[in-house]
Order: sequence, then structure tokens, then C-alpha cells
Amino acid sequence: MVNFTWMNPFFFNNILSRGLWLYVVLVTVSSLTNAARPTGGPSSSVSAITKQNRIISSKAPLVQVTNHYGDVRLRFGGYSSDMELLIITQNLDGALTVKADSDGDQDHIEVVPASDQTAPQKSRVDLVLMVPQGKDVAVTTGSGLVEAKGLHGTVSVTTDSGHVRFNKNKAAVSATTQSGDIAAVLTKDATETEQRFISTTGRVEVWVAEDDATTALLETSADLITHFSLTVERKPHQEPDKKATAIINGGGNRLVVKSRRGHVAVRAYPASQ
Repeated sequence: MVNFTWMNPFFFNNILSRGLWLYVVLVTVSSLTNAARPTGGPSSSVSAITKQNRIISSKAPLVQVTNHYGDVRLRFGGYSSDMELLIITQNLDGALTVKADSDGDQDHIEVVPASDQTAPQKSRVDLVLMVPQGKDVAVTTGSGLVEAKGLHGTVSVTTDSGHVRFNKNKAAVSATTQSGDIAAVLTKDATETEQRFISTTGRVEVWVAEDDATTALLETSADLITHFSLTVERKPHQEPDKKATAIINGGGNRLVVKSRRGHVAVRAYPASQ
């Protein structure tokens, strides 16, 4: 029997594999729908969505991406040192712009107001970044979604309420969020570095290969869900009130899955996938 949970890795992989064009189509359809709604007055209007491509040439080993006005999607960008950045902008109540620079050690990509005006509340900018081999990425968002698929370098994500999704990256990934959900499909033997997935109140679900050697540490005051054997230690009157350990295939690389109040899960996917 197939168990369709909120984060089935194969369904998730199929959705992500549709790539950038599906995303652009969905955003465009959403824009047309909004434009068709009554606006309440002759002076009201909806700004058109604009798309811009940039090529960023840099040999810096780390790129910092900051976007408090929309989503960030990361995809593998090949083997040159150039990054390709797609910027999708909708200015509704003030102009936003994207700053990109480098200090030699780090590249910086940040979405900011175009002037010293009050920060827009309804305008948004979504970023799609093609990341080449040899670059690590650190992402910060407010409520925006962060996705990373197939990257060869490390990825670390920090959000306030944004959801985070990882799928089959080739190096260590980690995420911290206050109220967002985290979903990760991990690649077997991708790293020996500890990987941490922590949400304060959101759900956290991680999928590992069924034959991967992993030591998973789980903490929550909600439900513990796993395909593996668990040793559970209860902590009455504490938050989280349960700590559990899963020794998978004899144990190995450490995996931390934690939420104070959200469900946490460590599940298995077939080794052949």
C-alpha cells in the first residue's frame, strides 16, 4: 500500500523536476487571475510581472542570498564559475531591486527597496539561482519558500516562517526556521558532516536511503514518526518533551531533526531510487 504523506519523496521529486518553466507559468497564471479581479476603483492597477536574467561571474566559494520579499529556488548550474540568476518581480506598492556584489571571499545577492522609501508590503521578488559546482550557498528569507535541488556544494537556510525543501543535494544541507515546515530528501553518502533540520513550531520530515548508515536524533513535544527502530527518552515538563535516537544500519553520519511543537519524521526511501 502506498502511503501518501505530506512529503512523499518521489511525488516531491516529480514536482521539482518540472523545473523553472512550470514555476514561471504558475506565477503568470496567478498574475492574470489577480488582474481579472475587481479593483475597487478606476485608479487601481496591478503591475505586470517582469523577468530578468543576470550572469554573475565570480570565483568566490560562498554565495549569500537574502530575500525578505519572496521565494528563493536553487538549482545545479553546471561546472563553470558563472552563476545564472533569474529575477521575477511584481512591484505593487513600491519598487524593489536586486543588489549583487562580491568581496572576493563571498558573493552577495540581496533584494532591497529601490530607494529609501518605506519597505513595500505587497511587492515581491522571487529568485531562481543556478549554482555551479564549487560554490556553497547560505540563504536567508522572511516568509518566502526556499528550495534546493541537486546542488554540489553545502546549503544552509534560515527563515522566519518560510518553508524549506531539499531534494537530493550532493553535500551537507541544514535549515532553521521559526514556524515553517522543513522537508528533505537526502542523498546517500553525500557528507560526513552533521546535518540539522530545526523548526520551532513547524513540521520536519527527512527521508534517507534505506541502506544508508545514519544516526538520527529526534526531538519534539508532538508526534515522532519513523520507519526505523527508536529509543525514546521522555522529558516530562520540558519542551521538547521527547528525545529519540534511531541507529540506522549500524549508525553513521549524524542527523538532527527537531521541532518543539511540530511533528518530526525520519523515513526511508528505496535504495534503488
